[in-house]
Amino acid sequence: RTYVNLGLFKQARITLQEAVDTSSRRHGCESAEVAVCHSRVATLCGQQAEKIMLMSSSLYLPGSRVCVEGLKNHPQYNGLEGTVIRSAIDSRICIRLDQGSEELRLKLENVRTLIGTADERKERYKTILELVAEEIDRNKEGLRIHLKTKGVKHVNTAGAYYNLGIALSRTCRPAETREAVVMLIKAGKIVRRVSAEEDPNVLKYAQALEKAHAAVARFDVAGVLSAMPGWWPPTSQKDDEADMAALFVALQARHDNSDSLTMTSEEMQQGLRTNGLFNFTASSSDSVDV
Repeated sequence: RTYVNLGLFKQARITLQEAVDTSSRRHGCESAEVAVCHSRVATLCGQQAEKIMLMSSSLYLPGSRVCVEGLKNHPQYNGLEGTVIRSAIDSRICIRLDQGSEELRLKLENVRTLIGTADERKERYKTILELVAEEIDRNKEGLRIHLKTKGVKHVNTAGAYYNLGIALSRTCRPAETREAVVMLIKAGKIVRRVSAEEDPNVLKYAQALEKAHAAVARFDVAGVLSAMPGWWPPTSQKDDEADMAALFVALQARHDNSDSLTMTSEEMQQGLRTNGLFNFTASSSDSVDV
C-alpha cells in the first residue's frame, strides 16, 4: 500500500507477488487468501494501465512532461523543459524545471506537452496491453479460487465475477466486451441473491452491466470498431463527428495564424492529445494540411 501511494508500481507489484507466494506456502495455492492477493495485483495493474492512458491523453496531469513557451516577462524560461507536479488550479499549473529544479506556476497557454518518439509511444501502448492482460489473468485465477473455496452463491464470488467483467471491458475488444457482459450478469444475479436490496453493490454492478451492454451495442453497429484495443473504446459516428468538430476548433485556436489552414503535425498531435485521440504510433516529422 505504501508503494502504491508513492506511485512505485514495480516495487508494489513485486511486493504483492511475494504476498501471493507467501500465502500459497502458508494457506495453499487455492486458498481465499491467495485469491485476495491475485485480486490486489489485478487492481494494481488496472490502475497502472489507467494512469499511463491518462498521462498520454491529458495535457497537465502530474508527471506529464512539458516545455515552457510564450513568456514575455521572463523569457529566460522559454524553451526549458520540466515535469508537472500539480494539476491546473485557477488556470495555472505548477511545474518543476529540469534545469535547477526550480518550480514555476504557469498559465496553461505557456506550457506545451512534450510528445515522445514513435518508439516510446509504441512501447507505452505495449505496456498498457500487457497490464490489461495481466489484470484479466489475475482476476480469472481469483474467480477460479473463489468458485472452488466459496462456491457460486457467495458475495466474494460475485465480486470476483464483477472484477473480471470490468477487466474484460477495459480491452475495448468485441469478444472480450461480450464476455464482460456475461461476467457482470452473473455478478449481478449473485449479489441480488445473497445481499440486501440496499447493498450499494447491487446498483454498482447494474450500472457496470449497463455500460458493458452499451459498448457491445456500439460494436454491433456496422463500421464501428474500437479505435485502439485497450485504449480507445468504440464510438458512434455521431460521437466521432462531435469529437472531430471540437478537435478542429481547438486546433485552430492553438494555431498562431488564424487565416491559415496549414499546421504542423506537432500542433495536430497536441490537439489530438487534448481531445483524447492521441496516436501512440504516429510519427511527427511532417506538416499536415487540414
